[in-house]
Amino acid sequence: MLTEQHITGAPVVSGTDVVGVISAMDIIDFASTALRVRAGAGEGDEDWEEAPSPDTDSSTWFADAWGEPTSEFDHDEEFHDVLEDHTVDEAMTRNLLMLPPQTEIHVAAAFMIEHGVHRLRVAGDGTLEGLVTTTDFLRLVAERRL
Repeated sequence: MLTEQHITGAPVVSGTDVVGVISAMDIIDFASTALRVRAGAGEGDEDWEEAPSPDTDSSTWFADAWGEPTSEFDHDEEFHDVLEDHTVDEAMTRNLLMLPPQTEIHVAAAFMIEHGVHRLRVAGDGTLEGLVTTTDFLRLVAERRL
């Protein structure tokens, strides 16, 4: 759905209640962990790859993590469809941060930076009114409205 709608995240609802948020990064993180678990690797194992520290050049870390490129891709069926065995409930973020609709833009931006999130729920009286995302802020800057 995220790919079809050209979005990077969406709220997860149960009936009319928002119970979480799912993002492309949530899915990627979950899939990579699920693949390691299937392979039998866990923290402390030599096959377990820790995320890079903030001081590490990410391109170097990714190159080291995957090794040399090859012309053939391993099409192991067990690993190919890892996400088909799981649900959104397993991968979503449950820590729901929200702000009221009357929050000033600069306050919302600072809040997102402080909490390291790319999207926030906008809710008034407990009712979801929308989401605000880093893309929304980027659009405002590009359109010179901010």
